[in-house]
Amino acid sequence: MADDDATRNRPLKLLLLENAARLDAALSADASTLVSVGSVYAGEQTTGLNDHVLYCHAKLLLIDPLGQDPIVVAGSGNFSDAMCQKNDENVLVLRGRHAEARLYFCEFLRVWRHWRARMRLSHALSLDPTPAWTRPHFDPAEAKCQMRMALSPLEV
Repeated sequence: MADDDATRNRPLKLLLLENAARLDAALSADASTLVSVGSVYAGEQTTGLNDHVLYCHAKLLLIDPLGQDPIVVAGSGNFSDAMCQKNDENVLVLRGRHAEARLYFCEFLRVWRHWRARMRLSHALSLDPTPAWTRPHFDPAEAKCQMRMALSPLEV
C-alpha cells in the first residue's frame, strides 16, 4: 500500500453528475475521485411544479469543507463564462465558515450517497466473497480510504 505524504495529502473528490456522459475520462481514472450519477434510476418522476426544470437546479462546490480554511460556493450558476458575464445567476461564497461548511458537506454527502446507492443498484449486484473488497478502504492511495479517514473524526 502506498503510504507517502503526497498520496496521503491528495484531495478527495466526490462528484455528483447529472449523467455519466459528463464524466471526464481523466477524472474517472483518478483513484481519489468517487463519482455518483443522478440520472441512472428510470423510476424517478417530477413533482409537476413546472415543466422546464426536471431536477434541483443548485450547484455546489466545496473545497476542504472539514479543514482549517473551508470554502463553500453555492447557487444556480453553472461555473462557466456565461455565468460570470451574461446570465442572471445567484452565487453565495463562504470562506472560513466552519459550521456552514460542515452543514453543506453533510447535505451534499446525503444526496451523493443516495444517488451512489441507486447507481450501484442499477448495475448487476455482485459481492466479492474474498477479503479483497476491503483493500480500497485501507489503502491511503484510494478514495474510499480517504473518505473513511476524512469522516472518522466527525462528531455526531
